[in-house]
Amino acid sequence: MANEIRDAFNEVYADGPSGSASQPDKSQIRSQIGGGIQTAVDGLDARVGAVEGTVGGIPGQIDAIEGRVDIVETRMDDVEDIVLSGIKPPMQSVRLLVTTATDPATMTVGSTLDGLVLVANDRVARATPAGAATDGVYVVQASGAALRSADMDTADELAGARFDVDAGTHAAETWALQTLAPITVGTTSLLFVKTTSANATTAEVQAARGGEPSLSDRLDLLASRSSGFDEYGVAVYKSDNVALGGYYAERSVSVAVTLSKIYAEVISGEVGASVDFYMSINDVVAYGPVTVVLGTPLNVSGLSIAVGDGDQIVFFLTYAAGNVKEFFAKAFGEVA
Repeated sequence: MANEIRDAFNEVYADGPSGSASQPDKSQIRSQIGGGIQTAVDGLDARVGAVEGTVGGIPGQIDAIEGRVDIVETRMDDVEDIVLSGIKPPMQSVRLLVTTATDPATMTVGSTLDGLVLVANDRVARATPAGAATDGVYVVQASGAALRSADMDTADELAGARFDVDAGTHAAETWALQTLAPITVGTTSLLFVKTTSANATTAEVQAARGGEPSLSDRLDLLASRSSGFDEYGVAVYKSDNVALGGYYAERSVSVAVTLSKIYAEVISGEVGASVDFYMSINDVVAYGPVTVVLGTPLNVSGLSIAVGDGDQIVFFLTYAAGNVKEFFAKAFGEVA
């Protein structure tokens, strides 16, 4: 208060002449002491008001700081998602990928997609340019509509998922999910983007594999064809006295097995050459009929076809087009 009240008292009650104390009149008290006290109190009120104003603004400042912290935390979460997606191992490859809004209900055995005839257990990726809740990786069922792949049907599995494409227009490309968490499968729009393009080397390797998991498997398969008949398989060569349409080859099984895989390929022929065939067990169709086109081997796994000791496995070629010169088919079995 800068001594205002004390100064006012000193002035009003100043010492008078010796033996005669000065007696202030009321006007002095009002003007000096009252005015000084009022001025001091008014100044104190102003200062208190200023402090209250400052304190009153603190909650708003705290809210603003908390808002900035939330933004930083969100950005850190986004960065973490990106980092995690970059180190996530690739998922199982898909046979083909389409960028059109293909209904999974049409991804059925025997239907053609991206120039390839679908077979059971084919993995098909749907990745539309703008993204959609229906996009993702589907598995072709033995009957009915394709279903989301079991390894890519939850939010955790989808986050940062990436995979390679084996065949079709996008063969040898790598695709990845760009959509960040949170993800609700079937509701959140999923955007898959191409991260690696095909090049001459990868395309050549893919062609050399011929649908087999590795070049080593491909070489083993080629080496097994020397006798014409392989175990549970057949190789057919075009000659003047062999009409591939209507041709069949039969093999008697010497031990009970469970057939789990079928591989078939048009080895040579004109561009677009194809063969229609089916496999039967004891004259009952067990697989097919399916169409195999030159350059696109049939490679089906995950089957479970029981064959007993002494049963007859028959590969029946119902039709051939495009001057097919060599065709090979084989069923792989595990001893029961």
